[in-house]
Amino acid sequence: MIKETPDITEPVEVFGFTTARELVNQTLNYHNITKGYTAHEEPNVPSGFQNIDKITKGFKRGELTTISTRPGNGKTAFLLSLAQNISVLLERRVALFSPERSAVKVISRLIESNTSHSIEKIRQGLLKEGDREHTISLIQPIASANLYIDDSPNLDSAEIVRRCHQVKTKYQTDIILVDAPELYTSHIQEPGSRQSATEELIQSLANVAAELDIPVVCFSQIGKPASMINGGFTPSLDELPDILATRSGTVIFIHRPEYYNMPSKSLPKGTVELIIHKTGNGTEPKSTHLKFIESIDRFVDPQ
Repeated sequence: MIKETPDITEPVEVFGFTTARELVNQTLNYHNITKGYTAHEEPNVPSGFQNIDKITKGFKRGELTTISTRPGNGKTAFLLSLAQNISVLLERRVALFSPERSAVKVISRLIESNTSHSIEKIRQGLLKEGDREHTISLIQPIASANLYIDDSPNLDSAEIVRRCHQVKTKYQTDIILVDAPELYTSHIQEPGSRQSATEELIQSLANVAAELDIPVVCFSQIGKPASMINGGFTPSLDELPDILATRSGTVIFIHRPEYYNMPSKSLPKGTVELIIHKTGNGTEPKSTHLKFIESIDRFVDPQ
């Protein structure tokens, strides 16, 4: 089993947020001292994907960005890849709202993606001695990351706004990620009331980005394509809810042709298209590519 170090005694929650360090402790009974962080004064927050950042110049402070995909195209994998890039590789401070899966499950998937070993195999001490030390070295950066996760369900827009302000004040958060914002209103039975509540939430998130002067990124899912004829499976802006299309300064669609058994003959296997719209300025969308490594459920820049 992984050797434990003394428990970390500082507070680990702020209005529902739990640190990555504590979640690694919960997941693996593993403890690790945190490394310090330095202030970042750059105007934008990079995604950690070079191909995306060349086009967007990073996530803009004060702006709402929407990242959207169809079912099965890798929304969660991209969210976790992005969170790891920003919090672990770039050492920025990331707040993540995760109503779809628990904080422990988020950390478990990060660990499995980073180590290529299942949580159960690591937890039960089934690794070979050589793999064990290497695995510990891969977990340490996640445990030390400035990643704060709130997995509370059914929060209303006022409470989410309050928690955004609190996590920004306590941890000087650089960016806020919101997975599946529509799930926060899914418990509302009346369709019209649910839509109004969702629109209020999106508007509130756009306001929070401006008030706190940080990027806020929403991860939303659009429906299955009505037709796959003549490229009908490629996502487009008119499929997004109007509130996301109008309040987002940038919209990024993740599109995996291989998922529909329509891979490009000119691109390597595992290539994923990113379609990037700068909304409201009349410019044409730009396209770039990432690689999806299905075996570890992770997006990376093509080599």
